[in-house]
Amino acid sequence: MEVMLSDNTKRLICRAAFLLLCIVPTLLTLRAIVVPPSTADWALRLEQLLGMPAAINRVSTRTPQRTDFINVSIGSDDFDSRLTIDRVTMDNRIEARILTIGTVAGTVEALRGALRRIDEAVDRSIRTDRPLRILIDNIVIHGNEGENSESSESCCLADVTILVETPGDRCSVGFFTGSGSNDKPWLIERTVDKRQVCWRIEAGDSSLPGWFVDEFFPALQGAGANARFSANASLFYRREGWSGQVTDLRISNIDLEEVIWKGFGQPITGFASLHVQSATLVDGRLREMTGELAAEGGVAGARLLEACHQCAEMEIATLHGVKNVEYRQLGLGFRLRNHEIVVGGTAGSAQCVMTATDGGMLLSARSGQPVPVTRVLSLLAWPAGPFNQHTAALIAHLVWPPAAWEGEPLFAPERIAEDLPQVGDSIWR
Repeated sequence: MEVMLSDNTKRLICRAAFLLLCIVPTLLTLRAIVVPPSTADWALRLEQLLGMPAAINRVSTRTPQRTDFINVSIGSDDFDSRLTIDRVTMDNRIEARILTIGTVAGTVEALRGALRRIDEAVDRSIRTDRPLRILIDNIVIHGNEGENSESSESCCLADVTILVETPGDRCSVGFFTGSGSNDKPWLIERTVDKRQVCWRIEAGDSSLPGWFVDEFFPALQGAGANARFSANASLFYRREGWSGQVTDLRISNIDLEEVIWKGFGQPITGFASLHVQSATLVDGRLREMTGELAAEGGVAGARLLEACHQCAEMEIATLHGVKNVEYRQLGLGFRLRNHEIVVGGTAGSAQCVMTATDGGMLLSARSGQPVPVTRVLSLLAWPAGPFNQHTAALIAHLVWPPAAWEGEPLFAPERIAEDLPQVGDSIWR
């Protein structure tokens, strides 16, 4: 049965539709123009996007989709935890969200905190239906107050591009570290799926400072304030641990006193360079690695030289009772395969590992035959034994023959795993 509406009812329905579909949207648009969002409202939106507290000094709206923020600070009120930005432009398009940022300045600690927060914000953005693109002209990072002059050296990253793509759960970061526009940029790319997290790293022409790399690769922490880093890698992380390839890894200006003496108790000083031609990881274990360690000048303790003789079967010079000896050159080549390692010399010959200031040989490799990797830990922990609290952190990353655990019940793999942090939870954090 057809229902007939009266003319009054039809006019009422038309008026209600006109009110809801035309008048109300027009009034809301006029309100947005006449009464725009306050600075605090925009700061809250920026905080939700970046994942950290934000304060804005001035807002300038160009179009309904494009807004400029002048003199922005993000992070806490503490100076060492705050980053300052001269200009931020938010472009909220239908197809993507774009943040164009001028110059970012702050301390190392502020950058580390921002990386953690941005990582969480990126995880949230990955689960949305629109890509997020952040374009930064320059990032200038200064050393924290109270640190020595070496660690206070500024680091500048230029033309930084952060892109979060959806779908695909991919986040990529590209930047320049050199002063020339023709330099090759760094590229760090992360792809996430249900089973694993994949990372691809392509090194630029300029190296990164060590304190900057600490936040991305915790396993390389402690190389010293002056250390520089460069590498190419293709890695993926699953429940079992990290797997993949690392090539052309270079770490320069390694403080041997900081890493070896303070880290493991074996006396040696000097600044070294490490070059790893290739390394292979499988389920969190280092299966293969080939590289060289070189240093020019320093002091080595007699205890360290004796440890090389006792544990790694190296020849040492007669020291006539001295506790420390100056060396002119250190050159150590190594090749690791599963649970065996071959060491040799690069300081002028295939056998010479360390030369004295007068040119004589202080330390040399004997045969170049493989030895168990447990000898490396024995060397670092000598004379106490093959395992101690300093070498325990290395155990989770190396391949061990079953016999290596005989007589060492306190250092069984399952016992050590309980005390060590989980490897590779996040490169960002």
